[in-house]
Amino acid sequence: MSERSAGEPRRASHRLITRYAETDQMRRVHHSSFVIYLEEARTRMMRELGCSYALLERRGIGLVVRELQLRYRSAALYEDELEVQTWVAQLRGASVLLKYRILRGAELIATGSTQLACVDLEADPPAVRMLPPDVRAAFELALGR
Repeated sequence: MSERSAGEPRRASHRLITRYAETDQMRRVHHSSFVIYLEEARTRMMRELGCSYALLERRGIGLVVRELQLRYRSAALYEDELEVQTWVAQLRGASVLLKYRILRGAELIATGSTQLACVDLEADPPAVRMLPPDVRAAFELALGR
C-alpha cells in the first residue's frame, strides 16, 4: 500500500506487463483484458490488507462483483508496463466500492470502479450478508479510518 496525504485513502499499486494473448487484431490490448487487470489488482490489495480471497472463500465468504465501470482513455500495447492503482472509495454494511487508475508511466490509460457485495457462499443460492468485522476493519484501514 502506498503513502497518502491526510484524508486520502491508501492506494495499492500492482504492476504488470501486457501479454501478446491479451491483444486484438489492431495490436492493442483488448478491452476485456482490463477487467482481468482490475481483478488482479483487487485481489493483491486484499492480500496486502490481510484478507486473501482464497482464505475468505474457505470461510464461506464471497465478495462478488455487482457493478463494474471502465473508461478507456488511451490504448495499451503489447509489452507495455502498466501500474494499476486501487483504493477503497466507499464502505457500506454489505458492500465496498473500489476505484482504479491504470497508468503507463505518467499517462492515464483507464479509470474504473467495482462494487463488491459480500455473500454467504454456503447458502444456496448465495445470500447477501454483512461484511465480517475483520474484513470491514481491513477496508477501514485502507480508508484511513
